[in-house]
Amino acid sequence: MNARDYEQMLGRELLASVSRSFYLSLRALPGRMRGPVSLAYLLARATDTIADTPGPVSQRLHALDALLDHISSKCKEPINLAGFPKGGTVGEQKLLDALPQCLEWLKLLEPCEQKDVRWVLQKIGGGQRLDITRFEDGPLGVASSADLWDYTYLVAGSVGEFWTRMALRAFPCYATRSAEQMLEDGKALGRGLQLVNILRDHPRDLAQGRCYLPADELPADWNDPEAVRAVYVRWLAHARAELDIGHRYCKAVRVRRVRFACLVPVHAGNATLDLLESNYAVSGLKISRATMRACLWRALRQSL
Repeated sequence: MNARDYEQMLGRELLASVSRSFYLSLRALPGRMRGPVSLAYLLARATDTIADTPGPVSQRLHALDALLDHISSKCKEPINLAGFPKGGTVGEQKLLDALPQCLEWLKLLEPCEQKDVRWVLQKIGGGQRLDITRFEDGPLGVASSADLWDYTYLVAGSVGEFWTRMALRAFPCYATRSAEQMLEDGKALGRGLQLVNILRDHPRDLAQGRCYLPADELPADWNDPEAVRAVYVRWLAHARAELDIGHRYCKAVRVRRVRFACLVPVHAGNATLDLLESNYAVSGLKISRATMRACLWRALRQSL
């Protein structure tokens, strides 16, 4: 099998089963980018599934490190996650079962693409490793705003950087702004989207004994809902500012299909922030299908 065969086999049904809105962006990408970016997404979802599976910290760290070693090609033996509990959705379970095929697909990418995929997975994996261990001693796992910014870069800002590198290689005239500016704005876009996820999941995380809001910004009595809300609102503004930079990134992209692929999560992220601003502490919020369709149409109009 070649890389295209693996993309046909894994980059469609399996990808759709583990992604809601981002699948739409990935399918819109030109062929020169779609395969490597889709594979990177699948591997990132696999590491995320391992990190989030309930169980002993040592067990999850061992499984995560084993997968990262295979991704980095440090380990030449076939991957074996036997004994690791299967958690998550049915799609995520299928993804873990398909890891041998994903790793074979990685070996068939162009050397420069392999290097970039391995680089971003090590960044993401480093952030997930922090996530596994940070809540062992209590709910306030993020000590400072600097730690939160660092975490959002590792698990998402690095993805914006990776995406931009892939695009610059595929399209020499990718954007109206310099490569350096696009790389920086790409990081901000990724960080903003991760902040949206953190803020959306805040009520559920608190119920599970986790808090991603920086401990150095919270009051001594962090169970005071109004005091916590003030910090939450401040980080909503941070998320909005990062997505504004992300929108600047999108407007600079010359390649229409890539511009559309970038605009979709920006508009969906802003719509989610609108929802969160008027529904603080409501668990399980997500934008409606009608709102998602409106985001798609808006992205389409702005990419023409």
